[in-house]
Amino acid sequence: MSAQHLVTISSLPYSSFIGTHVILARGRHGVAASPADEITETNGFNCTHGPSAYRDPCRTRKSGALRVRHTFTREGRLAPAYVNVVVAGKAKIASPQPGDRLRVLAGGSLTVRRYRAP
Repeated sequence: MSAQHLVTISSLPYSSFIGTHVILARGRHGVAASPADEITETNGFNCTHGPSAYRDPCRTRKSGALRVRHTFTREGRLAPAYVNVVVAGKAKIASPQPGDRLRVLAGGSLTVRRYRAP
C-alpha cells in the first residue's frame, strides 16, 4: 500500500502539525481502527509558511503492509474492508480560532495491492 496527498495551510496564519496514518476500516469514512487494523503508525511533521523542509503546501507519503488474519462481517455475512488514509492537523499556537482549517488538495493517490495467501 502506498499513499500520498498534499495539504495546504495557506488559510492559516501559523504553522501546523500534520499527522497521517493508514487503517483497514469497516466503512469508507472510518477514521478509527484497532491496533491490529493499523497499516501504518501515526506520525507527521510541522508544515510551515517559512523556509523549511516541509514548506506549505506539504506533501505526505505513506507506505505499509498488513497481513489480514480475520474477516469483517455484518449481520453474519462477509462485509467489505476499506483502506483509509486519516489526516489530522494540530495548530502550533496556543489559541487557534474555531473556524481555522487546513485543506487537503486534489491530486492525492492511494494504491493498494492485494496478495492471496499461499
